[in-house]
Amino acid sequence: MLTKAQALTRQCLLRINGFDCGHVDMVWGPKSRYAWNLAKKMSDVNDDDQLEKNLAEVIDTRLITPLGYCAIVYFEIGSPPLGKASLVPTVVPSAASGVTIGIGYDLAYEVNVQRILRKYVHDERIRAVLSNAVGLKGSNAKAAIAGKKCDISLGEALSLFENVTLPDLRRTTESVFPRGTIPEDAFAMLMSLVYNRGPSIIGPRRKEMAEIHRICKAKTGYDKIPKLLTDMINLWPDTLSGLRKRRALEAEFFAEALERQRQ
Repeated sequence: MLTKAQALTRQCLLRINGFDCGHVDMVWGPKSRYAWNLAKKMSDVNDDDQLEKNLAEVIDTRLITPLGYCAIVYFEIGSPPLGKASLVPTVVPSAASGVTIGIGYDLAYEVNVQRILRKYVHDERIRAVLSNAVGLKGSNAKAAIAGKKCDISLGEALSLFENVTLPDLRRTTESVFPRGTIPEDAFAMLMSLVYNRGPSIIGPRRKEMAEIHRICKAKTGYDKIPKLLTDMINLWPDTLSGLRKRRALEAEFFAEALERQRQ
């Protein structure tokens, strides 16, 4: 029986590669098994681990593990659209957010955005709409894209994520949470945390992050980090269930990775 982490990874990889396993729900049911067996047949691969490696071949494991990659994709956009030609909705998630494309790339906060858009958004009309929204937030951001075609393909979104977001995210996370002997699957959960909350460890709402920083600097006490992640759940009301679920899963996957390291 697959763990939640294993099911999430395989379901995301299946959908990214165009195999319909249903929504990513971390339950390895009949539809997931059918899609997995179809992928094995079409790839002429019999071994499950080898198929997973094949489906994840675009992931630069020097930056992030397949679990970390798929977890962040899931946390940011839910179930990936089916296949790389499918569209990822462009959104303005909150009043403090700008126009956000792909896997959480916010045009109000990122740097060198115009150059990035020229390189990774191929449709000139969509690129023009997005270019006009750079730096805008909240209602102004929503007005800039209202009624306009501005979704990008999953292929474009993942290329941007892999080549721009992840290298910077890895560097930023290591600067605030030195990895030490933390297993890579666990460290990927800290990357997810930083991508969601930013790297700041200052202030009363950041006390758990400050403690994780202290633990990482000391290179000891890693087993305390899952509780610190779950303690952050109370920072958000029940209405923000996605954020609460994200912290809970980050904690669960971090703890599981530590346990695998001990075995």
